[in-house]
Amino acid sequence: MIRDQISGAGAQRFNASQRNFMMIHANLRKGLFAVAIVAGLGTVPFAQATTDDVAVMPHSNDQAVVGKIDDAMITTKIRSTFAANKAVKGGDISVGTMDGIVTLRGTVTTAREKSRVETLAMKVKGVKSVDGSALVVSPDKKSAAVQ
Repeated sequence: MIRDQISGAGAQRFNASQRNFMMIHANLRKGLFAVAIVAGLGTVPFAQATTDDVAVMPHSNDQAVVGKIDDAMITTKIRSTFAANKAVKGGDISVGTMDGIVTLRGTVTTAREKSRVETLAMKVKGVKSVDGSALVVSPDKKSAAVQ
């Protein structure tokens, strides 16, 4: 008798709310699972890069990855400084950085431009020294390329 009463409209409400609860629970479970996977996989590259670099460079002054990133940032900052400066033809200059020591190679039109390039590079944060000995001063860039 009681079962007959529950099987009416009340049972439909119970089934709808139970179904709604189950859908919310399933979506929450899927979301938490996705977060756990992203969090777990997100840490793998950092741990792997650090251990690989330390294994390759055992005596590197404790700058396994940080030093490489700093050198890349220094090179990028110097190139952008050259590009922003109208007195410098930055496209004709190659920039390399190793442990904060910057090496400049390429062609400049005047000794003043060479000096300006070296000064701009030295002003970038993190630069220890600048080697501009590979910069060639040549007013005619085509003749410098042939040499």
